[in-house]
Amino acid sequence: MNYSEISIIEDANIYQSKAGNGINDGKYFRSHMLIEYIANPKKFKRKYIDGAIKEKRKQCFEKGTAVHTYVLDGQEAFEKNYSIGYPLNKQGNEFGADTKAVEEHISLMALAGKKVVGQKEYQDILRINEEIKSHKEASEIIKTGLNERVLRANYEGVDCQIRIDNYTDKFGMCDLKKTRDMTSFIYDAGGDYGYWIQAGFYAKIFEEATKEKARFNWIAVEDVEPFEVCFYPLDDSHLDYAKRLVETGILEYKESIKNNSFLTGREGLQIATWWRAETEEGNIQ
Repeated sequence: MNYSEISIIEDANIYQSKAGNGINDGKYFRSHMLIEYIANPKKFKRKYIDGAIKEKRKQCFEKGTAVHTYVLDGQEAFEKNYSIGYPLNKQGNEFGADTKAVEEHISLMALAGKKVVGQKEYQDILRINEEIKSHKEASEIIKTGLNERVLRANYEGVDCQIRIDNYTDKFGMCDLKKTRDMTSFIYDAGGDYGYWIQAGFYAKIFEEATKEKARFNWIAVEDVEPFEVCFYPLDDSHLDYAKRLVETGILEYKESIKNNSFLTGREGLQIATWWRAETEEGNIQ
């Protein structure tokens, strides 16, 4: 398998513009959409099908995208796409990321085709890059791999797409993640962030597109002191578990689209788990 020939070089904005339900709209289903569907099918329908939920991206989330750009694409690409620094207040300090002053500055820079990060965020990004370069496996992957390539394939009747942060013949797929606290990263991965589902989705689409067995890893880096970097390769048992989550989710998603039924499973009477446990133990009458 020649990954460089199979994978597609595609701008992130073009990639995102091709996202859709993957069944009847001529577009492609993405991992984060499956994560949202599994979490709450009803909200998924209102957001992606009915268009009733418009979520505005907060500026504080821009740091993660900026880290990816700097680490994977390099300083030149970063400076081409980002303006560094927020407006200053009367004390000479930068306004907060989600203030009106910064919002207006972001709108102005968008006209010039640039995103914005503050000086503090930029210094953190430089530090993150240095810490990754000093990590044995992480630095090898970034130096030798192919970054941000796209694969598309039909899986169980759903057209899907993935944009892989990095691929090397030695390690397989690698996804760069930032975290506030490395001690909780692996637990967060299986919780609200849905990283397990993303890993399984990437593995399934990779295998459909390449006809090769998928390998998947995380490079996790703290975005605060001490900026620890960890390399997490997923073994076969963990990746198989992630793929089973995706298989179940995709089949349920197809049925929801087919029947226009997006039930959460919470439509009936709900009993809090702690209440049930206390009742069963006879502590609550």
